[in-house]
Amino acid sequence: MNNYFLRLMDALEQIERSIFKINDLKREFEYQVNKLVNRQALIAAAVGPALFLIIYTINGSGMFSSNILNESATIVGLRMFGVGFVTWTLGVLLDFTFKYLFYRDYLPAGRTTKRKKLAPAYKEKKQKLVESVKPVIEQELVNSEIPEGYLDIPTVGMLMQYINDGRAKNLNEAVQLIQKDKDAASLKQQQSLIRKFKEIEQEDFLTDVKAG
Repeated sequence: MNNYFLRLMDALEQIERSIFKINDLKREFEYQVNKLVNRQALIAAAVGPALFLIIYTINGSGMFSSNILNESATIVGLRMFGVGFVTWTLGVLLDFTFKYLFYRDYLPAGRTTKRKKLAPAYKEKKQKLVESVKPVIEQELVNSEIPEGYLDIPTVGMLMQYINDGRAKNLNEAVQLIQKDKDAASLKQQQSLIRKFKEIEQEDFLTDVKAG
């Protein structure tokens, strides 16, 4: 019986690791989407300050004007500081503005476009994780005598302990005992790993694409 419990707990650990990996994959997906949007906003925001400097220079009113040699170092320094400050402020404001517009899809190639671009690769990675665990579920858990609601590592550990301690003669008695055990009541507040896995398997990386 101990071998059965150990195999069961090993299978549950594999499922738990897969759930963690899929959640990590979802976080990485969102991080990469945000990274693309932020980079695009930064590039778009850099155009404004660059144009400002070009126009400022071409007009001959900047550091490269023909009159700069006739001006004092203080004036030149103040002018350089002013140009730098205006350029930096303009860049920050444009970066914030473009991020706002891209994240809300008010401009083409916004967040939704980036999500659609990256989603297929991440969905493929997720599917590989799902497929790697399905044989374990079918071999060890589908026909398990333990109810699905009790298929989590702490509860299976308690069932094994009940039998090893002689409090239960068989698995059915152990299940009945854990249903009455007040110390085990808190365990049932958590969702079973099988149900968690089924839910995460059905999740789509584009579920909130419209709201994005």
